[in-house]
Amino acid sequence: MLSQLNLSHLVILCATITTFLFSCKKSNEPINELNANFISQPDSIYLFNKVNFTAIDTTQNADYYWDFGDSTTLITSESKISHKYKLKGSHTVTLKIKGVISNKKVYVYPGDISYKIINLSSKDIDFKSY
Repeated sequence: MLSQLNLSHLVILCATITTFLFSCKKSNEPINELNANFISQPDSIYLFNKVNFTAIDTTQNADYYWDFGDSTTLITSESKISHKYKLKGSHTVTLKIKGVISNKKVYVYPGDISYKIINLSSKDIDFKSY
């Protein structure tokens, strides 16, 4: 009987909390928690290539405070931006919106995706691309 009594108290408590939560909001108004999430594409690049950042947040009409982890910052009202890195390494990108902060890593590798082969021998070598 004691376990049945505790269970019924728990059901009443849950129903009371649920009623309170839904009675506090306006009808058809979603309950959104403030966040500062963002995506980076790509998240690893070579020097001087562009990374695109898109804020995916629940705010409206907010300023986005970007810190790219390479001593470069940007304050903008645009949710989509891009950045070119001039320093190799692992950079922590930070987005701050209305006091809420989110971080991601971007990896920047030296060089670029193209390369040049120099023949220093006295022989002719036929290089082919596949």
